[in-house]
Amino acid sequence: MTTLPFSRPEIRRHSTPGHRAAALLAVAVLLAPRARAQDSEPPSQECHAAQDQNKRYFLFGDANVAAGKSKSGASLLIVLPGGDGSAEFRPFVGNIFREALPEGFLLAQLVAVKWTPEQETVWPTERNFVDGQKFSTEQFIADVIADVSTLAKIDPQQIFTLSWSSGGPAAYAAALQPSSPIRGSFIAMSVFKPEILPPLENGKGRAFYIYHSPEDKSCPPRMAKQAFEQLRKAGALVRQVEYKGGHGWHGNVYEDMQAGIIWLQRTARSGKTAAAPRDKPAEPPAPTTAEAAPAARRNLAANGGFEEGLGTWMTINNSNNSAFELDTEQKKEGAQSLRLKRSGTGQFDVLRLNVPELGAPVSLAVSAWVRGEKVSNAYFKFYMYDAAGKSLIDDVDIRRMTGNSDWRQVRKTFGVPDGAVSAAVMFVMAGDGTLWVDDVRVEVVAEREKK
Repeated sequence: MTTLPFSRPEIRRHSTPGHRAAALLAVAVLLAPRARAQDSEPPSQECHAAQDQNKRYFLFGDANVAAGKSKSGASLLIVLPGGDGSAEFRPFVGNIFREALPEGFLLAQLVAVKWTPEQETVWPTERNFVDGQKFSTEQFIADVIADVSTLAKIDPQQIFTLSWSSGGPAAYAAALQPSSPIRGSFIAMSVFKPEILPPLENGKGRAFYIYHSPEDKSCPPRMAKQAFEQLRKAGALVRQVEYKGGHGWHGNVYEDMQAGIIWLQRTARSGKTAAAPRDKPAEPPAPTTAEAAPAARRNLAANGGFEEGLGTWMTINNSNNSAFELDTEQKKEGAQSLRLKRSGTGQFDVLRLNVPELGAPVSLAVSAWVRGEKVSNAYFKFYMYDAAGKSLIDDVDIRRMTGNSDWRQVRKTFGVPDGAVSAAVMFVMAGDGTLWVDDVRVEVVAEREKK
């Protein structure tokens, strides 16, 4: 992470008999959103819970930083990947950590154990066991939570799971244990089989976010509806959200994940079913469409396309080697873009747009279209400030840009910390080259509920 001292002025099939794990992995990796080549993987470490080499997991995030975001401790997301549940999902899960999680989270990706060559159930449980199984997934999860708790203070009200496809049944089972530490479960594109689960009444007061496509040909949509109805009847706090595209991750994957995780956080804190971040409150809850039309999102970045010239954009030419000019030839859309050309060395030069009033968002999607020519070192950054002008977020980088590239959109979703009242978008030139910028957006993905 590069921080500058700027201040304010699949998964095609569920694992069922007859489907081999290798085939599951091949399709799962094909359908999972790709890790972007230009991004480095977020810091993570390989760990083993309860000193057991079979209880392997990857821990994403800085334990001290995450725990320091709240007096109650860090939030924890346990991930049970679909497909064969292998370590091959580490890059994708790293993107989940970077793109979907609000600040203050640690993420633990569990790695499924292959007990025998013939094993077909990827995540065996206490009631759905396999030959040679030495522990259940429920025990695996509990041991990982205990292990992570030795590294950082964990908020017991903010422990969640994220699972999809073959990971879903075990996630249901773990959440329905009589004294489960799990407060909420995001379960995507999976099956629901009450006959292999603990009593559904054990889920009373716990949150379930069920994410399923009505076009799913692998895991029947009727099972998602069944889970919604039966869990809600048993006293659980449930929301069902539909998305387009069939089995697999489609559309605004990370924003959809974040919307669900924020809903789990709100519901776990309040003890009642919260409104989904992009939905109007509905009582009783009902299935809704996850993806909001981009045009419906409020954009806080004034003149992000430079259609009014530089307007309120600030140009800071510290090196005296940069030129900030409007370009009517090279543009992504509209009449013009902004071209930042720098030659020579010296202090960093900055193109900055202040967002003086944030309102009350829970999360923001910050994006821009950029083009580069012989760029040696440039950054796209986003800062949020409290009323005193203090920067409130540590990971301000959206993208480091180098080399040559045609127009491409870069984006990142940020959770908004408590006390944030303003923000700033910055493009920083730290070396030679030419950078074009267009259509800068700071979009409200989710807003706080009005009291």
